[in-house]
Amino acid sequence: MLECLDRRPNRCVKEIAEALGIADNVASKNLQFLASAGFVTQRHVGKYLYYALDEQDELLVPALGLVKESGKEQPMFMVTATTHERRIKIIAALNDEPVKRGTLCIKTHISPEAMNRQLGKLVRRGFVRKVGEVFWLQDPECALGRKWIKLALLEFTPAQV
Repeated sequence: MLECLDRRPNRCVKEIAEALGIADNVASKNLQFLASAGFVTQRHVGKYLYYALDEQDELLVPALGLVKESGKEQPMFMVTATTHERRIKIIAALNDEPVKRGTLCIKTHISPEAMNRQLGKLVRRGFVRKVGEVFWLQDPECALGRKWIKLALLEFTPAQV
């Protein structure tokens, strides 16, 4: 989405969704996340909401660099590992040491059912490794994933914005 808006700013949700080949509601949700993180600005024109890159945001250039650097490493797949507040909490909790699932639930205040879903997503993306009942944060195989973990561990997480 960032690269899409970098190529052509001031697009509505429908235009961005069509350009990326995703559903309107998925585009809308992700654009809201990007807006809350300060990467994009929103402007109402009639019933439509238009988005553009926020040129004032200091993390915009590094974020665009991550997207462009990723090449064929499926940037959306990697980036979405850190777009949910619960996954960010898990990453932060695992940053210090390997932890069992039950301890993770207690540290993060996430229910066991939600923890299973979120850990599964982090494991599939290569951010978390599991051996037995112990989970730990690992460096993803691709450069984009490694850099995205660093961004997720910054003080300015989406949950705090």
